[in-house]
Amino acid sequence: MAEALRLAAESDPAAEHLPILAYAGDDVSLKVLQSVATDFGQPFDIIRRGNLEDACERAAAGLSVGYALLDIDEVDEPSDLLHMFVAEAQITYGVVAFGSKNDIHLYRELTDAGAIDYLVKPLSKNAIDAALSAAESRIEQRRHIEAMSAATRAASNPAKLTLFVAARGGVGCSTIAVNTGWCIAHTLSKRTVLVDLDLQYGISALALDLDPGRGLREILGHPDRMDSLLLSSAMVRENENFSVLGAEEPIEDVISFEPEAIDALMLQLRGDYDQVLVDLPRALLPAYRPLIDMADRIVLITDLTLAGIRDSSRILHMLENAGKRDNVTLLASRVGPERKAQVGKPQFEKGVKHKIDLVVPEDFKHVSASANAGRSVPALSKSAPSAKAFQALAEILAGERPSKGGLRSLFKSKPKTQKNRGDADLGEALKVS
Repeated sequence: MAEALRLAAESDPAAEHLPILAYAGDDVSLKVLQSVATDFGQPFDIIRRGNLEDACERAAAGLSVGYALLDIDEVDEPSDLLHMFVAEAQITYGVVAFGSKNDIHLYRELTDAGAIDYLVKPLSKNAIDAALSAAESRIEQRRHIEAMSAATRAASNPAKLTLFVAARGGVGCSTIAVNTGWCIAHTLSKRTVLVDLDLQYGISALALDLDPGRGLREILGHPDRMDSLLLSSAMVRENENFSVLGAEEPIEDVISFEPEAIDALMLQLRGDYDQVLVDLPRALLPAYRPLIDMADRIVLITDLTLAGIRDSSRILHMLENAGKRDNVTLLASRVGPERKAQVGKPQFEKGVKHKIDLVVPEDFKHVSASANAGRSVPALSKSAPSAKAFQALAEILAGERPSKGGLRSLFKSKPKTQKNRGDADLGEALKVS
């Protein structure tokens, strides 16, 4: 149990991490809790004198704990305060409250507020050990049941899984993934999650002016602990239909995961959403082969350059070896006369031996305005050339538009400039830029 709690404290660099947090208001309880702390491999002096009120103050500053053992004596409205503590702190296993009052109504109020148990003083080590062991067993049982439920849901009505992969840097892969996900969620009303697997440099949350989520690295590092509650706490929501799962891990860290982690993550997500989009850095393609195997569609994004031909060909060859070439949508990005060093579409298609299925035009004005505003391009201007492309791609991925040739006819020539077509939000965003 101590090892599990140690692992629980590795997800958020901004928060205080403790395997066990305990406050006691009397000497007898303090000594018992010090003994429990020693069993967890923690120094006994981490146990503080105080009560639930002191724990709430600590949680407000950022706190991640395995278990919390909290004295409620001399606390007014302990159930309300406990509810506040549970909402503020990141708790892996649960809260055990204890106090002098032996009252079944108090017990029910505290468990309704989030406690896993309530113990009546005087505390004993055996009672605490039993409460913690029972809590851990309930958590593991819940995770097992949820995993089975997710597997059943995924088997009966699995979400469509789409990977977004850039053949080269600078082609706007993350921008396309974010805006396409926004369109699927907002205009097609599909429950959508975007998973950004660039855990150190990903921009998915930033592009929507959201704080990065917490816990994705821990989830991938310990797939046996994965459940819907842990995933929900790691996500950030743009609206009720659109969630982002990403991170901003320290750049000096070396991050790697076992293939089983991806299997477990996708199983859970595909049982809970209609569309699962994954922004997959091309450098991770070999490591995430299981993800490629289970993908319904792979959107390969390139520019129309000689380097784009070379790198697209290499990735297409890898996908062909994986039996996934027929699942590829080849998307040409940032296309327009103003772009230098481009080759023609026929030459590009001949070079990669694959048709360009979709084209996203160069749209610097609207894309830069979107980045400055922290909003999607379609949210600022539905008539923007790139917004039309994102919407069309969303319809293809959601199965509401044929996948072949869906956008080629939209952008045969350079998009015409339209005056006064942006709304007020776009005008404000452009002022920022």
